Amino acid sequence: MNPGELVHRITVQQRSEVRAADGGFSNKWINVVVIWARIMHVTGREFTASQAVQNQVTAKIKIRYRTGLMEKMRVLHGSTIYNIEEILDQSGKKDELILMCSKGVSNG
Repeated sequence: MNPGELVHRITVQQRSEVRAADGGFSNKWINVVVIWARIMHVTGREFTASQAVQNQVTAKIKIRYRTGLMEKMRVLHGSTIYNIEEILDQSGKKDELILMCSKGVSNG
């Protein structure tokens, strides 16, 4: 991996249950890690080719290899939200990961 291509600062978040002021519980997104990444939007050709398998994927996010990430986490880049749909270790050398993501919406 060329570290110079990681030009986007992203925040990875996970949903967590927290105690609310009224004593109940609510779900909230909490920050897990802030890292450098490369966000690549899926082209029309890539989208059409992968539609049967993964029709939600709209972006691929390349990061340095790390453990602890899971599907159903999300990525924030500025005000844009990406839901992690799948995590790929394409190199097999454990030096990078590709996060296959769909565009998300803010929901608390």
